[in-house]
Amino acid sequence: MRLKTLPTLPTDLIEMNQPIDVDSLVSEQKKAMIIKCIQTIGDGALTPLKNHLGNDLLKLR
Repeated sequence: MRLKTLPTLPTDLIEMNQPIDVDSLVSEQKKAMIIKCIQTIGDGALTPLKNHLGNDLLKLR
């Protein structure tokens, strides 16, 4: 097992209770599409959002 010294993923930062700058990770175009999807189908579960948006959109930059 290798020792990690620096966080490498946003999930690492979340687990460490550290802030994440979403603006540096997700383009304005993708954020607009995600917001429109949430407004259309709701925010009750992530799977329907992911299915509606497609896998490519949810990848970070």
